[in-house]
Amino acid sequence: MTDKNKGQETSKTAILTVAEAAELITAQPKSVTVQEGSPASFTVTAAGDNLTYQWQAKGNDGTWQDVAGATKATLSVSQATKELNGSQYQVVVKSGDKSETSSVVTLTVTDKAVTQFFADVPLNNQFFTEINWMGTSGYSTGWVRRCQGVEAT
Repeated sequence: MTDKNKGQETSKTAILTVAEAAELITAQPKSVTVQEGSPASFTVTAAGDNLTYQWQAKGNDGTWQDVAGATKATLSVSQATKELNGSQYQVVVKSGDKSETSSVVTLTVTDKAVTQFFADVPLNNQFFTEINWMGTSGYSTGWVRRCQGVEAT
């Protein structure tokens, strides 16, 4: 700065602070495990103006491909199949010229639980026939039957 009467003067020191842009994703999606035939979903939480989302799936060739129509904060699978077991997903979140890609999540699909119920059993040998059938079919239970001093599990 220059002053006509005194010559040159120096101004006070100014400090310029450059803030790093805040991350868009505030909560990463989490991997999920579901039984075959059950629904599954992944959700990302993000902050920013005019957010857009694009979920991607990892293809067999290892490249990320957009999932058609998956443009919301939550990716939903209506019915998980064994073919989807191990599938990996990520989401690209954008706000203006900023973009952030989430962590990779995995869908694990387990076998469907098999539940076997028995109809009411009459008071004859049918009870022991069903126990024998269970043993030969690979089923087991956690109960014990005591009858006339004999214990059957």
